[in-house]
Amino acid sequence: MSIKGIFFDFDNTTVDDYDFIIECFRKSFLDLGEIVEYRDIERLLGREQRSIIEEIFSDDKDIKKASEYFDKYYFEEFKTNINIFPEIIKVLTILQRDYRIALITGAPKDKVKIVSEYFDISKFYSSVVTSDDVLEYKPNSEGLLLTLDRLNLKRDEVLYIGDANEDLVLSKNVGVKFLKAGWADPRTFNIKNSDYTMIANPMLILDYI
Repeated sequence: MSIKGIFFDFDNTTVDDYDFIIECFRKSFLDLGEIVEYRDIERLLGREQRSIIEEIFSDDKDIKKASEYFDKYYFEEFKTNINIFPEIIKVLTILQRDYRIALITGAPKDKVKIVSEYFDISKFYSSVVTSDDVLEYKPNSEGLLLTLDRLNLKRDEVLYIGDANEDLVLSKNVGVKFLKAGWADPRTFNIKNSDYTMIANPMLILDYI
């Protein structure tokens, strides 16, 4: 079966915001009196925003405040702290001619909308699924299955690109082809029985479709 759809993760795959996100979490936690090291936040990335905060706080009021602080730092500072990865725009422009492009992310809808509009990439997506569109987050298959249904695509017609363990597990569970975004994170996954290909440049996606 030929590939008809290309699905992308958002943070640290399309958008280069890895260090910035960690810093937003670190400052948000510090505002509530919790000193959390970079490496401890890093190991949680790839999950939905609220679930990361819930690893640090259990009280609903603290979770709500930490989320508010995170949003404040992110939206006030993202324009000077993040960018689109090199050649993402170029490859999206090429792919859009013949393929259905979708975004599947654990980021909230308002963040994805504002950042995508700022970098003018909303026009490339036939479907966008955020944390606000699902009840269960990556590596749960809900978001990916919803996207397949929206675009009327079969599992063997899709290629999924992401950077995190959760992306690989999600793809494997659903049965879609997976490419690791090595341009974002060149480290290999430590997952047993995982079979995947890592590519160093977004343009190399074209070699797998």
